[in-house]
Amino acid sequence: MSPIRRFVVGVLTDGDIEFWATNHLKMNELFRLKYAEISWAIEEYHRGIKQFVGVERCMLRQAKAQRNHIGLALRAFLRLERYCFETGLSWFAPLESSCFFALS
Repeated sequence: MSPIRRFVVGVLTDGDIEFWATNHLKMNELFRLKYAEISWAIEEYHRGIKQFVGVERCMLRQAKAQRNHIGLALRAFLRLERYCFETGLSWFAPLESSCFFALS
């Protein structure tokens, strides 16, 4: 078993301690924070494509049809992301108004 480095991230309300573990032994707290920000951005992306464009709701069996569904869902998410970036709105705001669907 290879050695690991462990960071204490925080203490939860029930008293449990939250850790961050890595096999990169020279990692310091600054690099850990950098990687934590990157991993959180990836988590937000996955939540967005699941929650807002329904990428996981594919009921198709054929591989090509599944790829088409995922590709179109990602395209829709990129349009949503671009619209939100240009207008400064959150993901929720355009979906609440019917004008977003007319613009896309």
